[in-house]
Amino acid sequence: MPLPVSLGALRSLVKELQVSARDEKPLAVGGARELAAVLRRELGRDAKSGAVRHDDEPRGAAVYVYVLGHEPTEEDEQALQQARRARVPIVAVAAGALAEDVSIPFVLATDVVRVEAGEGFPVGEITRVIAARLGEDGAPLAARLPVLRRPVCEQLVARFARKNGIFAAAVFVPGPTCPCSLSTRFGCCCGSSRPTGWRSTPASVPPSCWPRSAPASACVPSPAGCSRSFR
Repeated sequence: MPLPVSLGALRSLVKELQVSARDEKPLAVGGARELAAVLRRELGRDAKSGAVRHDDEPRGAAVYVYVLGHEPTEEDEQALQQARRARVPIVAVAAGALAEDVSIPFVLATDVVRVEAGEGFPVGEITRVIAARLGEDGAPLAARLPVLRRPVCEQLVARFARKNGIFAAAVFVPGPTCPCSLSTRFGCCCGSSRPTGWRSTPASVPPSCWPRSAPASACVPSPAGCSRSFR
């Protein structure tokens, strides 16, 4: 029985995953020096060598986390502008008595994490914002940064589920199969494994992930069906 998706399409998908897996850009943390050092240590816990930069240079980083302990100054604006010009995604952490209505230049409101004075950094919330900001591009970094693995895996599964939901609603293919959905299901299985350090090659893809005939009800993947491991 022929596959509902061509082998050529599957090879292209695996090749794309392999190329993005080699993109090993680090995470950079800048801003208030003492606070940035603390957050750098928290995010880099058990990380592989080179996953977190020791300085605050944004250029060439996968994401730039900027810590503010006061209203943005001209120096802060210049640092954020440098990251913006380098096309590096920015996540801001506003700590202390920074008013909620204060606008942080070059940073979307959805990419700001606020921390009350006297409280520790909410690492879980910060990593969720980083994962949402990076999307599928966060997998190579998460493979080297354990604190990012769960939120990045959750983001990947959610994105593939939304894609399959759109395909299931908008694309009609006669018969019991849903080729577009099966292709993204295959991508979900491979892509959500990349944050754990698993490298996708045609030989390493488990048989359960290869597209085959399936009912339309299989068009929307679930975390249990797509993600190999959050650990």
